[in-house]
Amino acid sequence: MLIYTGWIMIISHYFTAKRFHDFITSNTLSFTQIRHWNSWSKSQKEGVAFNCFFTKIRNCHCIPNYISSLMLDAVKGAYYAQCWTDKPESSDMWNKFSPNKNGLLVTFDSNTVFNYIQNGLSSNYYIIDLQNVKYEKAISVSSNIFETNIDFNSLAKHFLDKSYEFVYENESRYIAYSKNVDIIREMIESKNWDIDRLISLINQNPQYINYDISSSSSIIEVTADPRISDNDFYIIKSLCDNINIPIKKSSLNIS
Repeated sequence: MLIYTGWIMIISHYFTAKRFHDFITSNTLSFTQIRHWNSWSKSQKEGVAFNCFFTKIRNCHCIPNYISSLMLDAVKGAYYAQCWTDKPESSDMWNKFSPNKNGLLVTFDSNTVFNYIQNGLSSNYYIIDLQNVKYEKAISVSSNIFETNIDFNSLAKHFLDKSYEFVYENESRYIAYSKNVDIIREMIESKNWDIDRLISLINQNPQYINYDISSSSSIIEVTADPRISDNDFYIIKSLCDNINIPIKKSSLNIS
């Protein structure tokens, strides 16, 4: 359940000290290409979802295998996500996201974040507003999950599932996917297999997509790892003080 305070929906993200410094100086945040989640293959089902989706589309629309393979590659590169949590800090979270003991839990207003995402990305990407991750004990995709429709929006919503072992994260995600998927839909419906254009679409998908967001107006509060050194805390506090962002050191006791 997302946390509401008045009209504000509170979400947080863990930053390394370096990544936070980069954010403060650049005023940009990033979405990560979902295909680069492969190292977490046991906790995500994105590979299964992509393959299930395209197997059905290929068979229904009689797409040649080599064209289907290129289309699948283009679609895999078109989807991005940005991960957040609405969970109060915990030992598990600090240990996972702050291995150097100098990480930061940065709290935002989700409505403000979404407005920045829309302003920065919606001309080239479809945006799905913040959605709670669903934690499952067995990662699988139903055989009828996509039917035979070329429904790229439904495909996006199946990147909200994760293994139950990570339930402590209380994760939520914004998802973005390239409007170039419409070109792929047009090819399928017209049966116009343009190989050069497909290769061009594949090459157009970067690993990260960035959007501008004001750190001073979007951050509500910063909480530093309770194990952070006095020197590291002083450096980060100076950054925050310069743009009037409240900061505190966590009082959580981590053994």
